[in-house]
Amino acid sequence: MPKRFDPTTYNPASNPSLPRTNSVIRFGIAFVLVGFVLMAAALWLPRPFRLSAPEIAYGPDHVTVSSAASNTTNDRIAALIRVRIFSALRPSKVNPQVFQEMDRRDVSVTVGPNSTEKVAVIFPLKAGTFPNHAELEVLSRR
Repeated sequence: MPKRFDPTTYNPASNPSLPRTNSVIRFGIAFVLVGFVLMAAALWLPRPFRLSAPEIAYGPDHVTVSSAASNTTNDRIAALIRVRIFSALRPSKVNPQVFQEMDRRDVSVTVGPNSTEKVAVIFPLKAGTFPNHAELEVLSRR
C-alpha cells in the first residue's frame, strides 16, 4: 500500500521530485513592485502636455486667470481647458475653508510643437464677490 501524503512532514529539500507551489506572498510582492515602478514612471517622466499653476490678476471690474500651456512633443496639440474661479465662504467650526464656484469657462488652445502658449481668461467681477482661487482642468486633448 502506498504512503499517503502528509503535509506536516513534507520537506521540499529532501523531496525535490515533488512539485513546489508558488507562494501568494511572492505574487503580492511582485504586484507591489510593478505598481511602484509604474507610479514612479508616471511621476518622474516628462508629460507631453502641461499646464502651469493659474495666476489671478484683479482689475477694477474683472478678474483675469492666466496660465501657460506647454507642449514637449513634436506634434501640434489642440486642447480644451476648463477654467473655474472660486470664492471662499465664511469659515465655520465644521468646515474651516469652503470654496464656492463663481463662474467657469471652456477655452480651446492650440500649442505648437515644443513650445509654450499663454492662456488667459477674463471673468467679469460681480458685485460683492471676491474670487481668490482658480482651477484649470484639461477636458480633451488632440
